[in-house]
Amino acid sequence: MRTSIACKPRTLVLRRRMGDEEAGAAVESRKAAAFRTLLSSPRKADVHTHSVRVAYEAVTMLSGRHTATYYRKATHTIRVDHNVVRVEAGDGAFEARPQSRIGRAVSGRGASRRVDLEVEELVADEREGRVFVDHHGKATAFSHRTGARDVEPYPRRVLASAGAVRDPEATRDELVARLREAVSPGLDASSVRDLDESLEVTAIDRIYVPIVEARLVGPKRRVRILRIDAVSRRRLKA
Repeated sequence: MRTSIACKPRTLVLRRRMGDEEAGAAVESRKAAAFRTLLSSPRKADVHTHSVRVAYEAVTMLSGRHTATYYRKATHTIRVDHNVVRVEAGDGAFEARPQSRIGRAVSGRGASRRVDLEVEELVADEREGRVFVDHHGKATAFSHRTGARDVEPYPRRVLASAGAVRDPEATRDELVARLREAVSPGLDASSVRDLDESLEVTAIDRIYVPIVEARLVGPKRRVRILRIDAVSRRRLKA
């Protein structure tokens, strides 16, 4: 498959919707839940907030267009008059299906017959799609907006002053492979003829999401990491 990249990668940093004061309050209200089990839940006073910081995690968005042309075998069924025995097309001859007794009884002797034409089709397929990949290289869901009001005007400056930045671990080839899996129909080269495929990558956005991370120490000095999305305010898995 031919692959081309028809874009320049962009770096976007989402704006925080939680200030430091709101983030601290969110950690305080949710810290006990980080140690909750089926049998017990500690009091807030029993959980100590060791540290709070804002980390920026990258989610890579790739979009592209997959095109493919190929020949494939197919069977098309047509109706013919009741007295047609065979249909000849090109070098092929296709026998009409015999009518069953039940069919003749229900439809009458003048009912049409069916012929199965075995042909070869030339298919031109085009598909567009996109995929979001987290900083570990795994496909993920993404629901944040990335309009002008939703991103920082100086992304590199924000990342340079961030407490932690988690860049994508996957290479560009690995990310493109993820996109290929998402938009390709998964054709089996052995079932088609003269397959010609191409993938054009039309956009690559590296989107950094601010995450409030609190290191908590609970009963028996157990440690938990509480993670809160600073854009949606939702608690995330540690």
